[in-house]
Amino acid sequence: MKKYLIAIIAFFILYLFTIFLNNYPTFYAAKKIPSGFIYSGHASWFDPWDLNVYLSSIRYGQKHGLLLKNLYTTNDKTPIIMYPAYTILGMLFPNSSIFHLYYFFQFITIFIIIVSLIYSSFVFLKDIKLSFITILLVTISRGYGWLFINTFKSPDLFVTGFAFRSSFQRPHEGIGMVLYILAFTFLYSFLITNRGKYFILSFFCNIIQIFFYPYYYVNYLLIFSIFILFTNKSTNKIMSLTMSGTVLAILSFIYYISIYNSGFASDLAEQQPTISPLGLLSGYGIYLPIFLFCFFSLKNKIENRPLIFLCLWVFISLLLSYFPLGFSRFYLRGLYFPLIIITLITIKNFIQQKKITVPILGFFAGLYIISIIPSTLYIFYKRLNEANLTNNINGWYYLPKDYFDAFKFLDKLPNDGVLSDYWIGNHIPVFTNKSVYLGHLIQTPNAKERTKQIQEFFSNQYSPTQAKTFLTENHINYIFYGLQERQYGKINYDFIKSIYTKKDVTILKVLK
Repeated sequence: MKKYLIAIIAFFILYLFTIFLNNYPTFYAAKKIPSGFIYSGHASWFDPWDLNVYLSSIRYGQKHGLLLKNLYTTNDKTPIIMYPAYTILGMLFPNSSIFHLYYFFQFITIFIIIVSLIYSSFVFLKDIKLSFITILLVTISRGYGWLFINTFKSPDLFVTGFAFRSSFQRPHEGIGMVLYILAFTFLYSFLITNRGKYFILSFFCNIIQIFFYPYYYVNYLLIFSIFILFTNKSTNKIMSLTMSGTVLAILSFIYYISIYNSGFASDLAEQQPTISPLGLLSGYGIYLPIFLFCFFSLKNKIENRPLIFLCLWVFISLLLSYFPLGFSRFYLRGLYFPLIIITLITIKNFIQQKKITVPILGFFAGLYIISIIPSTLYIFYKRLNEANLTNNINGWYYLPKDYFDAFKFLDKLPNDGVLSDYWIGNHIPVFTNKSVYLGHLIQTPNAKERTKQIQEFFSNQYSPTQAKTFLTENHINYIFYGLQERQYGKINYDFIKSIYTKKDVTILKVLK
């Protein structure tokens, strides 16, 4: 009974610590709102525009239900299943604050992530204490990016999804990560025990995963097929591999076609830069050398099967991350988990084989934790510091109050389609549920071309006929004219009229 009580207390300590580490800067920023400004609802350091996409999806779900249209283009008229975790959340709570819903959902997903990781780590480690250590390391682990801040942008600090920070802060990514890791954990259990229930659970996780990260089924199938070479090639495993591969490929293709024919097609063209080997070494720190040691010294023995599976997981994911595909970098998501498990198994084996003593291990473990803390603290500090700026107020954290008042007016207007500059276009869907012509460089189709068109429009480089055609063809009914838009010049067309003005913001209506 005492052991269970200690485990429960340890769990909630880890849970509350994870919430604090990832969310305190957000609540701190909410208390530091400068005079004349309102809070955007989040304190994201380098990817705030993505959070706006998720928040706007919740608001859209509150008004329109499950199917979502792309709010970051005015040309999308075909809603599909996209970001279902957020649209469903909006459906369930249509009258609640989208910000309260988002963070409440985040707390729930952090709880689910920790429970799932404890279960998965126990499957491989068979030690509940090491499972709790895994959670702690997953929460605080970074590489040595803090050493190279002035040299290059290390992925553990600057790449979304590289560490678990993103999974803890983005509920949909957290759910996707749980499905991903559980799919691999159940697959391992199936391959080791040959019990069909684990295959069914793994297959079920992959089916749901299609609506989050459909491309993960590729490394799932590769690990599946390669690992059975180390086990008996029984008919049920080959049949299971064939069946799951066929079904997952068909469903992924159907979903791909659905996205391709929707307003979210630009998501499929996303091109993420490949992380260099030096970046991987910096980002994963000591975990990568330990993995390489295990990978090249591993022997095919029954007792080594957890390491064989985990090493295959890491190796195949690293290999896929260098394929010439725009989303290849995302195969690095979640790799801290198997890398940490590999490290703990290796250390455990060293202790059992008396290759290292506990005191020496404690010394190096303390030295390691001290060495990775600066990267974690750097991100934490940066998020806090942005809220303390007075001369250069962060435009992603805080918006002028007259902008917020303009949003409330815009939200009540009957038609859709707003033209604005990039920055304010990111915020409009969050506060008004209206679509914008440009608002997110990935969500918005042909974002570079649209940026140029906006600059030409606001600087009066279009003739009246060209301007009217541009607005009509792109279903634009309103123009948000604030400080950012004024920097290009003063627009002067006789087919638009002012319907709202307050301080530095004017909303114009396009006349038919």
